[in-house]
Amino acid sequence: MSKGMLCIRFLSGELEAHQSDHREDLLLSKDEQEAVYIMRKALNGMKSDEAVEQILNMFARTANNAEFVQMVKKQKL
Repeated sequence: MSKGMLCIRFLSGELEAHQSDHREDLLLSKDEQEAVYIMRKALNGMKSDEAVEQILNMFARTANNAEFVQMVKKQKL
């Protein structure tokens, strides 16, 4: 999954409030699911534009998805 798609999945999950047909377990690896959970929990109280800015800054510091996921899991934001 591309970084952009991971961001979209993160934001859509936040905006859709986990609809019942939202099957992340079929779309994301276990590591990606954990990273998305960590990001949602950490960014929950932020304004949407601030959360997007933080995610984009993190994307800019990583070369690929695996590196991004590992950074999220390591830093716990």
